[in-house]
Amino acid sequence: LMVAIAVVGIISGIAIPNIIGWREDTKIRNVSRSLTADLHYGKTIAVRENTRAVIVVTGSDYTICLDDSGGNDCDPLEDVLRTRNMPSGFSLANDFADDAIGFDGAGVAWFAPDGSPVDEEATITLSSPGGKTAEVNVNFLGRIRLVE
Repeated sequence: LMVAIAVVGIISGIAIPNIIGWREDTKIRNVSRSLTADLHYGKTIAVRENTRAVIVVTGSDYTICLDDSGGNDCDPLEDVLRTRNMPSGFSLANDFADDAIGFDGAGVAWFAPDGSPVDEEATITLSSPGGKTAEVNVNFLGRIRLVE
């Protein structure tokens, strides 16, 4: 009986850290795929409605809205398409001005403060509590790519 308990203890000691790491990998993969899908959704609505969609990114959430006012943000009277809060411990960082990225009616992305397209790529980085990261890149043509 003591040998069986020792074997179970050793196997558990090896398996539990791997299971915890696997859970975090799965969670960051799911959250990053949701972010990518939401960016595609915002772009699709902008093209379908021939208007501008804005994605405002903060440290722990993001909001996607139709930018009727042209202010490169989500004003209270504008249609909010999606709002997502990150799971506990997860955070978002970006490398574009004013924490906003958008798509125009042709699906072209912009990440400049004045809303004009620029010849570069924007990156939204998702970080997990354990230090794992995933990136979502958007180029100026509107191509959205997930880098896990």
